[in-house]
Amino acid sequence: RVALILAALIAVAAVAIAVMRSRGGGESAAPATPSGGPEQPAGDLGSMITQLEKKMAANPGDPNGWNLLGLSYYNVGRYKDAVQAYSKATALDPKNPTYWSALGEVQLLTGPGGVTPESEASFRKALALNPKDYRARYFMGVKKDSDGDHEGAVTDWIRILKDSPPGAPWEQPVRDAIQNVAGANKIDVSGRMPPPAAA
Repeated sequence: RVALILAALIAVAAVAIAVMRSRGGGESAAPATPSGGPEQPAGDLGSMITQLEKKMAANPGDPNGWNLLGLSYYNVGRYKDAVQAYSKATALDPKNPTYWSALGEVQLLTGPGGVTPESEASFRKALALNPKDYRARYFMGVKKDSDGDHEGAVTDWIRILKDSPPGAPWEQPVRDAIQNVAGANKIDVSGRMPPPAAA
């Protein structure tokens, strides 16, 4: 349960990165909120989703549009709708690893709990396209932990910390996951984790 709660936290960080990339990643990008989406007045989120839905109805061949719609559904907890949106994004652009890892995440959130075979398949596709995809790597670590391979999960998460850029927004949630799983299973991680990186 702890790992899955922390999974939600890192998912938020990964989504924030996706938003910044979709907007060009420069200084002109809209600031991300703690929920991972661009800063929007609360009352505008529903109208934004409606506008995106109309846009995609008129232009269904735009994979990034489906990606943004999936992200919008994610932010309001409409995970089944997000699965449909991300599925369309991956169908239109099957070589985009971010779409696959996002799809895997919402498939997980609509499942019975834990990394389902369906979400695992999506994460594996993401990793086949980009072995460094942090979201997919994290959730595959969650699967190892739930399968009883606690040492393997901790090792994978430590590798994420070592590979992450300085100040990565998912750094602290990953550290928390390592400490919780290692503590619960008496795994010695002293000297194995890199020091916290400055942004």
